[in-house]
Amino acid sequence: MSVERASAAGAGAICKGLLALALAAGCSPEPRGGIRKVPGFGAAERADAGAGNDAEPLAYAVMASDRTVSTIALLRPDGRLLVSDLVHSGSAPAGLSTALSGDVALPTRSGERSRLVLIDRFRTDVVTRIDVAAGAVLGQVRLHAATADREGRAYSGNPQDYVYLDAHSAWVSRYNPNLSVAVDHPDAGNDLIEIDVGEHELTGRRIDMGALDASAERRNPDSGESEQVRAYARPSRMVRIGARLVVGLSRLSAGFDAVAEGRVALVDLESGDVRGLALPDLRNCSQVVPVPDAPERVAVACTGLLRGAFGEGTGVALLELAGEELQIVHVFRAQAQAGAAIAVFGLVALGGSAVVAVEPGRAPGPSSGPDSRGDRLYRIDLASGEQQLVFESAASFTIGEGSYNPHQRVLLVPDASVDGDGRPSAGVRRFELGDDGEIEELEITTVDDALPPWQVMPL
Repeated sequence: MSVERASAAGAGAICKGLLALALAAGCSPEPRGGIRKVPGFGAAERADAGAGNDAEPLAYAVMASDRTVSTIALLRPDGRLLVSDLVHSGSAPAGLSTALSGDVALPTRSGERSRLVLIDRFRTDVVTRIDVAAGAVLGQVRLHAATADREGRAYSGNPQDYVYLDAHSAWVSRYNPNLSVAVDHPDAGNDLIEIDVGEHELTGRRIDMGALDASAERRNPDSGESEQVRAYARPSRMVRIGARLVVGLSRLSAGFDAVAEGRVALVDLESGDVRGLALPDLRNCSQVVPVPDAPERVAVACTGLLRGAFGEGTGVALLELAGEELQIVHVFRAQAQAGAAIAVFGLVALGGSAVVAVEPGRAPGPSSGPDSRGDRLYRIDLASGEQQLVFESAASFTIGEGSYNPHQRVLLVPDASVDGDGRPSAGVRRFELGDDGEIEELEITTVDDALPPWQVMPL
C-alpha cells in the first residue's frame, strides 16, 4: 500500500500549484505559516474517548471552502469562535507531505476528541490527523495504491467518513468501486478499510460491502430502452455503536444513472459480518448521524432518485440497535404527506424523535424570480411528521451539514450564502432549543471573510 507519513522532510513537499489556487480564489498570496496551536486543548481527561457519542465535544471544527481551497476553524462548544484558520490548504505546515485540496470533509464523529481529522476526498484520497494543542501533523495516510482504471487514470476511492476505535484501529469508508481489479483486490473499493492509527498506515484489513450491491433500472441513453444494471453499495457516512458501525449506503450504479432500494448496513468490526436493513420506498440513504442521549439509535436521511420528480424516494428514518438487529423506529416519507417540505439534506438529530433537515431552494444562486427562494431548514418530528420552519437562507444550495450540542442545547448550522462580490454574507448560524421545543436564533458566528462555511462537526 502507498503510505504518506508526516515528517520534517515533508515540509518541502507542498506542491507549487497550491499558491496559484489560493491566488485564483482571491486569497492572500502569502503562504500561511504552519498550523495554529491551541495550548491545553484536550488536556487531562477531557479527551476521554470512552465517553462515546454522548460526550460534549471539546470544540466544533468548521470546514469553509470555495471548492478549490479549504480552511478549517474551531468553535467553542457554544458555537462562538475559538480559532479561525487553524489549517488552510494555502498554508505550508511542517509535516504535510500531501497538501490539502478543495474537497476536504470532516468525519461525522471521529471518536478522537483532541485530534482534528481531515478527509481529503476525490482524487486525493488521504486522511490527515492533527494534534490541535501542538499545532502539528501527526500523520497522513493515502487510502489506495497506485492502481488505475480502464482509462489509465489513478483509481480514487473517494473516502467519505472516518471512525476511530483505539490507538491502532480506525475505519474509513471508500465510496467508489474500482472496476479495473478483482473484487478481492486491496483496492477494490466499495468497502471499509482499516488504518493503524499509531503507524499511520493501512493494516490490510478491509470489509467488502459488495454483498449489499443490487440490481437497479436505468434507461439506456443509446437505445432509449429500460435495462437492469448493477447498483453498488457505495458506503458513505458511519456512526459507531459499540463494536459495530451503522453505515449509510447510496446504492448507485457506476454511471450514477440508477439507484436501488434504500438500505443501511450494520457492520460487525470484529467478525467482518455485514447485514443490510431495507428502508422501503426510500432511496439513496447515505447520511447517518448519531442521536443525542440514545447511544443505540441513529437517524438516516435518504435523498431519493437522481432523476425524475424531486421528492420521490426521499425521507428520514430513526433506527435502533436492539440486541443483534437494527430496527426501524420511525420513518418520515416526504412524499407521503401532502404539502410536506422535502427536507432531507444536512440532517442533524436533536434527540427523541426530533431532527432538523434542509429543503433545497428552487434555483441555484440568489433569488431572482417569484418561484425562486433560498434553502429552508425545518425541525421535523419523525413520530408525528410535524414540520416547523426554522429559517430560510438568502440563496439556494447554501445550507450545509450542521451539529447539535445537547449539553448546551445549541444547534450550529453553516450558511454559505455570499454577497454580490462573492464574499460570505452569513456564517455559522446558532440556535438555542428551549424545553418547550421553541427555537431561538442567537448571534451568528463569522468564520472566514473569504470562504463560506459548509460543514460543522464535533471533536
